[in-house]
Amino acid sequence: AAAGADDLLRARRLCLKLLTLDGGREQVPLAVWRSLICAHARAGDVDGAFGLLGTLERASEGSGVELPVDVFEVLIVGLVDSKNLPAAFGAFKRIRTWALAEPSQRLYAAMVRACGMVRDPEQAQQLFEECAAREQPSPELYEELIVALTTKRRTTRAAFRTFHEAVSRGTIIVGPRAF
Repeated sequence: AAAGADDLLRARRLCLKLLTLDGGREQVPLAVWRSLICAHARAGDVDGAFGLLGTLERASEGSGVELPVDVFEVLIVGLVDSKNLPAAFGAFKRIRTWALAEPSQRLYAAMVRACGMVRDPEQAQQLFEECAAREQPSPELYEELIVALTTKRRTTRAAFRTFHEAVSRGTIIVGPRAF
């Protein structure tokens, strides 16, 4: 709850108390690790977020349990939300190459949003197409792509085409109150 409320100081204290209990890292639920990593990333403490991720990775290696993709997801979403885009792109590359994990639609949407923030609509389109090749894109992914495509004048028409495609497929519902 403290991590979700962006109270990083309280979240750190609670985590330290959990770590000092008998059993240490094994007793801390994965949800707590995810929340703490995301809180550090959202607060801009990239070193702390990656440090916690490294600790969790080392703990999972010893137990033979694979680190869930959603831990990387909360880290990257937190980095994008805090506008630490170089770290977000680096972590996204790491999840795809080192962890060999398949990104979720939520993660693709966050990275497409990051592409829009750095005004790189071509990379946003590429990520969208990569995700669309695996499964039907979510409304959130379509919306992030449309916004990313509007960041450059030469891709604005593609944004309108993408919008019309999403509406015609029924992915995005436009009603009288949409505008």
